[in-house]
Amino acid sequence: MPPQPEAPGRKIRARAKLHWNEIRNVENSVWKEFDSAVEGSDGESAGGLGRSVALDVKRFEELFCFVPGQEQNTTKKPAILQKVQFTTFLQLQRANNISIGLSRFTRRGMSTEALFKAIAEMDSDKLTPDDLITLQTLLPTPEELSVAEHYANNPPPELPLAPAEAFAVQVCKSRDLPNQLLAFLFKLQLPIEAAEVHAKLAKLASVARQFRNSERLKVLLRTVLQLGNMTNYEYGARNPSYRPWMGREARALGFKIEGLARLRDVKSADGKWSLMTFMVEMLETSRPDVLDICDEFTDVSVARNYDIPDLVTQVSAMETTARNLESIAPEDNPVFRELLAGVLESAQKHIATLKTEFVNFVTAWMDALQYFGEDMDEYIVPSLDKAGGGMPPEGSTRKGASYLFITLDLFFSGFKAAVEEVRTRREMERQRTQREAAAAEERERRAKLKADREAAEAAAAAAAAAAAEADAEAAARSPDSAQPPSLPVAEPLASIDKRAGEASEMFKRFSMMPMRPLDAAEIKRLSGIHGLAGAGDDSDGGDDGQNGVGADGMRRPGARQLAPGVGSNGDLDMDY
Repeated sequence: MPPQPEAPGRKIRARAKLHWNEIRNVENSVWKEFDSAVEGSDGESAGGLGRSVALDVKRFEELFCFVPGQEQNTTKKPAILQKVQFTTFLQLQRANNISIGLSRFTRRGMSTEALFKAIAEMDSDKLTPDDLITLQTLLPTPEELSVAEHYANNPPPELPLAPAEAFAVQVCKSRDLPNQLLAFLFKLQLPIEAAEVHAKLAKLASVARQFRNSERLKVLLRTVLQLGNMTNYEYGARNPSYRPWMGREARALGFKIEGLARLRDVKSADGKWSLMTFMVEMLETSRPDVLDICDEFTDVSVARNYDIPDLVTQVSAMETTARNLESIAPEDNPVFRELLAGVLESAQKHIATLKTEFVNFVTAWMDALQYFGEDMDEYIVPSLDKAGGGMPPEGSTRKGASYLFITLDLFFSGFKAAVEEVRTRREMERQRTQREAAAAEERERRAKLKADREAAEAAAAAAAAAAAEADAEAAARSPDSAQPPSLPVAEPLASIDKRAGEASEMFKRFSMMPMRPLDAAEIKRLSGIHGLAGAGDDSDGGDDGQNGVGADGMRRPGARQLAPGVGSNGDLDMDY
């Protein structure tokens, strides 16, 4: 139904406008039909468009219209919450960091009270070592604690404390929380760190013992000593270490381990060989089992990467932490004191095991140095009681504990590379030998084929000569007998070349002759020279057709050619 007129005083307006592009010229369009349609009293349009859609104006006004100056809708909107104000005393960035760190626990539904309870009870099901490390960074500093004490000892302020500030105040009220957190973290981390340090110390000790027990390493050391004496004494100039009382047979009795890695520095004249590769070649002949010694010492490359001073520091730190926790056990908190006692008891067992393994490593390491004849004064012995734990001080020329493993690993790496190089050369030499053998075999095969071919040709020639000789003898015995037609004898190649040259010269002479017509007298002369004149005496030159040329000098049918290369009309015959 059409819109009803507004009641007096009502100014209903639409809440929003429908943004469209209006069309003013509607001729010949569907819009013209709508415009010309006039509805009847029963709702039918005069244009035959059918009944129009009835619009509920009241419903439209309720939904999309309002009366200016009145409440635009009857639906009560929820009140907008204003931003809550907090009391803060921390720096903004510090407060934000604490809030972000606490969100790690609030996402799990843990309140600050529940968090502190899990720490006091050392509940490893609720907190992990990473959680405890995060909490350590959130603990307030001494300056922040002094400010938090003011809010902890006074009535709460009018505005509530912000989450970061509230956490700092609660930490201030729980004085044992930092120690509880440290003890809890020590309880969780100690078994992991102790197992890691123990494994490294055990591997170091095992590798050090392996140096002394390897028979193949002894073979290598003896071979290197022989090469060194051969290079420096037998084939070298007077060594600076030579002393008269050493006699003519002066030679080195041993060498320091740093000389092992220097075998690669002594090169041959062409630079393709070194003492290392030469030693590998010698061992390949006499002791090939020694070439795989690197497979026996695979742990050396692992041991050389261990930071021995850092291992010493870790063991010392465990012992120091255990002593500190033992000294801070609170008297007024029996629950925490009991839990701490269990942690310290477990720590003492781990630390004692590590100390024992550390002593075993140092003993094996020193035995290995003595085995190689090293001077102990040139090394710093690792110790749990010394500052630095075996690290050479700055500017010191003494060697650290890792020097032994690093030097031998360099030697084994160079030896392995030399073995691979020699084996590659052997393989290349084998392939080259195979290629040369195959080429020699091919040459022999071709030479044999050539010899067989030449022998066959010689046999055929001998057979042909024998057959010719037999024919000659048969012909000599019966001279009157009919001789079989002899085959044309091949003309010598030199004769053929000579005739070809003569023909070529003749062609050149004929091609340079002047092409002039011959008269009758010249024709007769030429005919007389070659004996080709006609037998008749007729004046027409032989009209009977036997003389070949008439008196007019023209060739007649059936006539012979007068001379080679000359036609009956006196022209040269180019077909000659």
